[in-house]
Amino acid sequence: MLLGEVRARIAFALKQAGKAVLVLLLLTSAAHAQEEAKECEGEGIKAIVACTRILTKDPTNAAALSQRGALYATARQYEKALIDLDAALLQDADQEANLTARSHVNFRLGRFDAAIADANQLLKDKRNLRGLYHRANAHLGSGQFANAVVDYTAYINRDDDFIFAYTGRAKALSELNLDNSALRDADMAFDLLSKSTEPHSPDQADVYETRGAIYEKLHLIFRAINDYARCVEYDPERQTCSASLQRLKAQDLTGSDLKLLATAMAAPFDESPADKNPAGETPSSEKSAETSSVPASSGIFAAYTPTEHHTSRVVWGPSVQVASELSLQQCRAASDACGNKPSVTDNLDDVFAVMCCSKPRVGCAAFAGANAADAKRGVEALFKDAGFSKCKLANTLSARTGEKQ
Repeated sequence: MLLGEVRARIAFALKQAGKAVLVLLLLTSAAHAQEEAKECEGEGIKAIVACTRILTKDPTNAAALSQRGALYATARQYEKALIDLDAALLQDADQEANLTARSHVNFRLGRFDAAIADANQLLKDKRNLRGLYHRANAHLGSGQFANAVVDYTAYINRDDDFIFAYTGRAKALSELNLDNSALRDADMAFDLLSKSTEPHSPDQADVYETRGAIYEKLHLIFRAINDYARCVEYDPERQTCSASLQRLKAQDLTGSDLKLLATAMAAPFDESPADKNPAGETPSSEKSAETSSVPASSGIFAAYTPTEHHTSRVVWGPSVQVASELSLQQCRAASDACGNKPSVTDNLDDVFAVMCCSKPRVGCAAFAGANAADAKRGVEALFKDAGFSKCKLANTLSARTGEKQ
């Protein structure tokens, strides 16, 4: 073989190899880009990082801008979200998802006129419900309460099971001093939340904060305390609920507030499931209905309803009956395995001991005693008298604060 021919074959082979390497690099790059795009469509900081990598290479990538803007909004980084959403809308000004997200972000930033403008763009399509909701929120935030009621009502007329439309309208009605109507909406939001199968989220704390504020305005202080406490459970970082809870707990509720509350207790309690789950039954004993003999002259009563799910908390009321009703309401909102006989005490220095047993069936009970050891002995006696075994102490809780001991 001639030397020239050899060189030609080598050159051809190298050229073909180069093409193969180039194809491989292109395929690898495409696969990497696809993986980045998939990560960008995820959730949390990992998704934000992936979107940022894409935008570093392509700053005008509309999909990545839109997604990162939505992720920043979810993370409550609203200034960053607004920058991305503005840029995304420059790429596609008619994009419904970006307008919806930006209206929400503008509302959160207190830019109510801008939020209304975005919502009005959405409402060019008369079928757009989200536009109505976001405009109602912006009207509420800017103090246009009557306009907010109109928009929330228009939304509810077309979608009557959206929780936050009711909480929004309840706030607007309360600002207009239509407190009975506001409370009905707040109760409707509570009922919808109770039936929801969605996992708990901080946003859902709004249901309890809204109703708590209305209860407080109506001087239903114990109910307000219970709702603010539930709000803190849903969103521990919500300072407004924490501050309201501490402020009301610090009041002297044995005076005028208590008397005013007693006259207001004719209002019906929130509806809750009445059926008793056998798994949540407490031992059949008179002691388990009302722990110790609670004198009628006492000022504040603490109550706890046991449940095998351990989702109950201590609540307070001005009488045995009211504290018991509120305790049952709280338990049934969080569990379908509640006992039907709350443990009640008028001594806020007491401790509740909570115990569950598994034989002859699953059952839980609570007993209030002067200290944890005394309460434990009391609940053990309840189960022993009722013939239960395989028992385990689940919790000890302060009657004053509801905190674990």
